[in-house]
Amino acid sequence: MPFSKNPGAKQLLLTFFCFLLHVSHGADHAAAAIHGNGNFSIGAIVNFGSRVGREQKTAMEIAVQTFNARSEKLKLFIEFRNSSGDPLEAAFAAEELMGRVQVLIGTEKWQEAALVADLGSRAKVPIISLSSSAITPTFSSLQWPYLVTMGNDATEQTKCLAQIVHSHQWGKVILIYEDEPYGGDSGITTLLTEALQQIGSEIEYRLVLPPFASLANPKETVHQLLNQVNTHCNSRVFIVLDASWTLTRYLFEGAQEIGLAGNNSVWLMAEEIANLFPSFNNSAVEGGLGVKRYYSKSRTVFQDFEAQFWQKFSKEYPEEENYDAGYYSLLAYDGVRAIGKAIEGSSNNASSGFLESFLALDFQGLSGQIYFEENRIARKPTYRMVNVVNR
Repeated sequence: MPFSKNPGAKQLLLTFFCFLLHVSHGADHAAAAIHGNGNFSIGAIVNFGSRVGREQKTAMEIAVQTFNARSEKLKLFIEFRNSSGDPLEAAFAAEELMGRVQVLIGTEKWQEAALVADLGSRAKVPIISLSSSAITPTFSSLQWPYLVTMGNDATEQTKCLAQIVHSHQWGKVILIYEDEPYGGDSGITTLLTEALQQIGSEIEYRLVLPPFASLANPKETVHQLLNQVNTHCNSRVFIVLDASWTLTRYLFEGAQEIGLAGNNSVWLMAEEIANLFPSFNNSAVEGGLGVKRYYSKSRTVFQDFEAQFWQKFSKEYPEEENYDAGYYSLLAYDGVRAIGKAIEGSSNNASSGFLESFLALDFQGLSGQIYFEENRIARKPTYRMVNVVNR
């Protein structure tokens, strides 16, 4: 049943929910879920309605099938739950799964990851997060000892965005992002502000879109905000950091309608936005630039995965306009593959033994080299600039 669209009511629910967990948890759910028949249960929390979530789900299913096809003694089982892009729903999904699985993987947004990680630390269930954040590794591992972050932090991406601004000598920019439903963010806005200051540019205006769930008429709200920008701001360089699929679509449609998407305007998109465009009709934006992580497509293992992904994704989601595997699908595949490797290398069945084995991994994945420092992926990503229409 969907939750209330009132953010205040949801915040009260969240507070009460966390209180109940605080007084009820403490047992090692992971140890209780261990099976003696060679089966290992994985819980996956993804957003069934988003392009990223659909890619993650498809890739995880392929990874499980691939592992089970080659493993005679150990079999992986994966159980999915829908977060709907809502941290509270992600938390309830995690709580439901923790009594039956030995590890949780997923979470598209950092807010989801932080809340689920808190539950995992109380229940002693390892959480493999695929989301990115600006939280320092030391702080993260101290607060959430059972959390492993496979998504890179946002530092390198914000540096890349700032360098693009610097190379074109844009002195002022307009920053656009959707506000978090419970307040706070992953820290990327702070990092980008600092990166722009270092190259001598500044943010002229912050266009903060209200959370999509709180809007009665999101299209009209977005158009009103864009009209304010059109009237009061001089800069025509827009950096879009993060927003839901629907608000992003309204954003670019509105920009075209009021003349903010022409030759005199520049739209620069963070990876989270650039990755949405396989789901958009190409007429939604023209000439926009985005940044995306580089990964090799020449390896045979990638080409095999891509063929499986295309076949499975096109069959399950025929309404999507693009069936290519994106970076988030590669990371999700690597996450499940890493879980399998960690189980095989673990010396005991306790969650602590699994976590130790997982953090000791070092292998070449589809998304790049997989190894960890302070409970976080250690590699630094390489970004490339892309035309979001032609990709």
